Amino acid sequence: MLEKLEDAVDSYCSAKVLGIEENGVRITDKDGTEKLLEADTVLIAAGMRGTLPHYEKWHELAEEVIFVGDCRKASKIQEAMRTGYCAGVTI
Repeated sequence: MLEKLEDAVDSYCSAKVLGIEENGVRITDKDGTEKLLEADTVLIAAGMRGTLPHYEKWHELAEEVIFVGDCRKASKIQEAMRTGYCAGVTI
């Protein structure tokens, strides 16, 4: 799916989010370089383990945090896609 969006979406693997700011997201990339990526919407894919217990930590970074897929609860791909779609529609 990202191939269809490659002109509109930048993705960074193995990056650490340092903070979400008014004009974008500050990261440390896989080489350890700190960068500010300009953005009006930030999507974080944080692996295959549930992150719901860390809600407060994520919530401190941004005004609105929407959890989708396995971070809510372990489920099948169709459920993850549905929650992602619903979140996308609300943005």
